[in-house]
Amino acid sequence: DLWNKNHPDYNWDIIRAFYLGTREFKGNYDFWNAMAASYSFPKECVEAGNALLEQFFVTVNDVKNDTRTVIEEINGKRVCFFRCASDVSLLSDALYSDPELNLDITAAVMLKDDQWVTSLRTPKPHEIHVGNIAKKLGGGGHKAAAGFRVHKKDIDETDAIAYIAGLLKTAV
Repeated sequence: DLWNKNHPDYNWDIIRAFYLGTREFKGNYDFWNAMAASYSFPKECVEAGNALLEQFFVTVNDVKNDTRTVIEEINGKRVCFFRCASDVSLLSDALYSDPELNLDITAAVMLKDDQWVTSLRTPKPHEIHVGNIAKKLGGGGHKAAAGFRVHKKDIDETDAIAYIAGLLKTAV
C-alpha cells in the first residue's frame, strides 16, 4: 500500500515522487519534467513515478468503465459509487478532478473482514461535511474524508453499491 509506506516494489522516495506528481498532475508530463528539474529527485524516482502514474491512470479508467461504478444524484449532490481495494484517496481525487464527471462526493465500497467498508471523500469540504454523513450511518471522520461499515450478512455482493446508495440517500 503506497500510503502505508510498505509497497513491496517501491521505497518511500519513489512513492513520494509518485504522490507529488499525482497531486499536481495536469494531464501531460510537464509537471514531472518541472519536478525533476527543481527537486533533485534521483532519475529512478522520476522514472518509477511516471510508471506508477501510467499504471494509476489505467486503474482510474478501469474504475470509470466498471459496470459496478454508478453516479447518482442524491439530494442535489452528484455521488460516484465505485468498488476498489486500495488507493481510495488517489482514486477519489482522480474521479472528482474529472470535470466531465462533476462530482460532489465519492463513495469507495470495499469488502474487508466480512464487512462492507464505505469510504467517503469530497473535494468540497466547505460545502459538504462527509464526516457528518458517515456519523448518521454509524461511522465517522472529518469534513473531507470519512467512512462507515455495514456487516456483510446484511448485503449481497451483487447489490453492494445499490445498498450503500440507499443508505446514503437517508443521510446526505
